[in-house]
Amino acid sequence: MNEAREHDAPRSSASDRGVTGFFGSDGLARRVFEAIPSPAFVVDRDRRIVAANAAGESLMHGRDKTVYRTTAGLAFMCIHESDSAKGCGHGSFCEHCAINRSVSEAVEGNHVSKKKYRLERVTGDTTEDVYLLISSSPIEHNCQVLALVVLEDVTQLARLHSVLPICAKCKKIRNDSDYWENVETYMRDHENIGFTHSICPDCVAELYPDLSR
Repeated sequence: MNEAREHDAPRSSASDRGVTGFFGSDGLARRVFEAIPSPAFVVDRDRRIVAANAAGESLMHGRDKTVYRTTAGLAFMCIHESDSAKGCGHGSFCEHCAINRSVSEAVEGNHVSKKKYRLERVTGDTTEDVYLLISSSPIEHNCQVLALVVLEDVTQLARLHSVLPICAKCKKIRNDSDYWENVETYMRDHENIGFTHSICPDCVAELYPDLSR
């Protein structure tokens, strides 16, 4: 994904994120879970986060261990988390929430692959949209079925496919930092796309009229 939102606070430990307690002595499973490059979470049927990998901190509300084992809506700062006094999973919007539904599918033994979702979350006094691809699978632990949820942040890709400010004259693009840069640079930095240059027939006619006759 990983378009992680960086924080100044130090990273929490695997123990704080519930990883050590969940995987116990299974060192290989713990290392594999931690190595997943996208935010990954183990969530119970009550939408409470049992464990989160290191990449998951990019979507968590801070790095304090008190966040872990709380509901996903609170941890992800979902704008709808407070819609119901019962919290995450109980509001009128929650039945439409793709994260909520993906958890439900997984604990029922089903799989979800790359389901698109726009998470509206609170950041201080403002809100922001985070565009996600959600995948989930059932995972058995201590005689109960939990949900393994992986969230891929595709926010920048979604923005690229939406409206971009472009200069009507020079065709430079205004980036997220309000700087103007040429199209090639923007695409290279955001999409890892290289360019090869050619020339269209209209420009050939303008620049080389003799060749176009």
